[in-house]
Amino acid sequence: PAAPRRPLMSFSSAPPPTVIPAAAAPHSATVFLLHGLGDTAAGWAPAVPALALPHVKFVLPTAPARPVSLNGGAPMPAWADVFSLDPGGPEDERGFEA
Repeated sequence: PAAPRRPLMSFSSAPPPTVIPAAAAPHSATVFLLHGLGDTAAGWAPAVPALALPHVKFVLPTAPARPVSLNGGAPMPAWADVFSLDPGGPEDERGFEA
């Protein structure tokens, strides 16, 4: 018999990790960088040193895994539900306010 399939992501009450790389110099600015659909903070962390902004502290949160309508309800990191790629399509206002 085939082994049971494990879900790609599971829902958890624990908040997803936030990555805060150390600033290379005393920081005088802070940037919050929100990743795109399906990505995580870890995907962007290697890019921070390449920006060569030693005075900037970056805060890279990871969106929680949630069902995304556009992807057939598959759970993935998302800041809000995505219903359509149409610029005039419906938006998940409640999701952005949560």
